[in-house]
Amino acid sequence: MPSRLFDFTATHSIFSNRNFALFTAGNTVSLIGTWVQRLAQGWLVWEMTGSGTWLGAIVMAEFLPTIIITPITGTLSDRFDRRTLSVIGQSLACLQAIVLCTVTALGLATPQIIFMLAAFGGIVYPLVQTARLALVPSLIDKKDMTAAVAVTAIVFNVSRIVGPAVAGFVIAGFDVATAFGVNAVSYLFVIFALLALNIEKQPPHPANRPGMMADIVDGWQYTLSHPALGPLMGLWAIVCTLSLPLQHLLPGIIDTFYGGGPKLLAAFTATMGAAAVLAGLWMVQRSGNRGLTVITLIATLATGAATAAFAANHMQSLAYILIGVLGFFGAAIGTTSQTLVQTSVNDAYRGRALSVWYTAITGGQALGALVLGAAAERFGFGPPLIVGGFITVFWALVLLPKRQRFAALLEKH
Repeated sequence: MPSRLFDFTATHSIFSNRNFALFTAGNTVSLIGTWVQRLAQGWLVWEMTGSGTWLGAIVMAEFLPTIIITPITGTLSDRFDRRTLSVIGQSLACLQAIVLCTVTALGLATPQIIFMLAAFGGIVYPLVQTARLALVPSLIDKKDMTAAVAVTAIVFNVSRIVGPAVAGFVIAGFDVATAFGVNAVSYLFVIFALLALNIEKQPPHPANRPGMMADIVDGWQYTLSHPALGPLMGLWAIVCTLSLPLQHLLPGIIDTFYGGGPKLLAAFTATMGAAAVLAGLWMVQRSGNRGLTVITLIATLATGAATAAFAANHMQSLAYILIGVLGFFGAAIGTTSQTLVQTSVNDAYRGRALSVWYTAITGGQALGALVLGAAAERFGFGPPLIVGGFITVFWALVLLPKRQRFAALLEKH
C-alpha cells in the first residue's frame, strides 16, 4: 500500500493505454446520461403516484429481468465478440431513451408506460453490462485489474454526482422529457468509443461447444460451487437485496422524512456519490487483489449498519453523514466483489461468472426495491430498512471468521 492517502501512480499504466482511456471516456458520458434518466424517471413516477410501491416496481422492472436475462447474456459473452455485443446493447438502450423522451414530451407518459419501458431497458442492460465487463480484461494487463475496476467504480460514482446535478438543472430549467433526451444523446459517445477500440475480434465459439442451456448451467455451477466465491456471492446478494435498495427509494424517503423535493434528492444522491468516489480513489491505488476479501466483508457489515441507522434517523444533518457512509462502503463492495471475480475465474468462464455476480448485485437490488417499497406502504420506509440492515450485519458476521480461508482461495494475483 502507498504511504500517502492518495497515490495515483498505479493508474499510469492503465491510462497510458489508448483503448482503456477511450473506453473509459465513452462510458463516463454515457453513465452521466444514465443517472440523469434514473433521477428524472424516479421523480416523474413519484409525482404521478406518490407511491413507494410504484417506485419499487419501476426499479424492479429495470433490474429484475437481470435474473432471467443475465445468464443468457453472460453465456453470449463467452461465445461471441464482446465489443459487437456491447454496441448492439448500447444501441438498444439508446432507442429506449428516445422512446421515453418522446412519450413524455407528448404527454403520453403513465406509470404503466414507464414500467414497460423500464422493463425493456431491464432486458437490454444485462447485455450491455456483461459484455462490457467481460471486455475489460482484453484492454489491460491482469496486474492492473484492481486499478481498472476501481477507475470504473470512480467513473460510475462521479456520474452519480454529476448526473443528478445535471438532471436537477435540466428538470428545473426545461422538463423531464429533456432529461430523457440527454440520456439518449449520451449513448452515442460510448458507441463511438467501442467502435474506435483497437482490439482483435473475439473468435467464434467452437462448433463442438455444448448447447446454450448446458453452457449456462455449467457457468453457474462453476461459480456457485467455488468454496469462496459461492458464499460471498450469497452475501453480496443479501446486502444488495436488503440494504443497498435504499438509494432507489430515496425519492419517497426524502419526501416522507424531510418534506424535500428534487433539489434535496439531488443533494443526497450527490453526497452518496462523492463518498463513493473517495472509496474509488482509495481502491485505485491497489495493485493486485490482496486484502480485498477482508475489505468486502467489513464493507458489507458497515453498509448494513448504516442502512439501519439511516432508516431510524430523522435528522437531516445526520442523514447526510449516514448516506455518505453508505456511498463509501457500497462502492467498496462493488469494487472488491467485481475484482475478486475478475481475477479468480478462468477466462473461458468469465462472462458467465460475471453474469452470476451481476445477477446478485443488480437483481438483488431490483427484488429488494420492490419488497422494501411494498413493505413501506404498510409500515413506512423505516422499519423494513432497519430489519434489512440488521440481517445484512448478521450474515456479514457469520462469514467474517472465514476471511483467511476465502482470501487464500481468491487472492492469488
